[in-house]
Amino acid sequence: SYQCRNVTVSNNAIYVNGHGYTYGITIAANNSIIRDNVVNVSSNLYACGIQIDGPSSGLNVKSNAINITSERYTYGIYSYRIYGDINNMSYINNAIDARSYAACGIEAVERNPTISQNHINVYGNYTAGIVVKPNSNITISDNEIGSFGSNVGNESTGDSFILKERR
Repeated sequence: SYQCRNVTVSNNAIYVNGHGYTYGITIAANNSIIRDNVVNVSSNLYACGIQIDGPSSGLNVKSNAINITSERYTYGIYSYRIYGDINNMSYINNAIDARSYAACGIEAVERNPTISQNHINVYGNYTAGIVVKPNSNITISDNEIGSFGSNVGNESTGDSFILKERR
């Protein structure tokens, strides 16, 4: 299968305003870096600042400013192994502001992540600063997380992050 290596995404200003599923950066790569970017994403449904897919290993996501807004779901940084394994990733010193009905700062569904020194603020009816898959070798340290309740967005959700039963 095709696989990227030694990719650098740095010093970019990315502004995305879309409908439906909207992403700032999407990557699957080994031994690569995403650093010093400004990523602003807004959508009526789903907004994601940086999405990492597999196969990926040794990717370093650091010192990015990520601002995301949506009516329903937001993820500052999201990794999920849809197309292959993800492991040995590091998320260091990112500033994340997520505003939505269901807002998540970092979700790392992978093996051996390091999540450190991030500044995360999430605003919404359902919020999570950091979500990880339970496994060994997870390092989460020295993060600052603010989780603020609000009446952002509508009442329906069907994302894997949270499912609210309709009344």
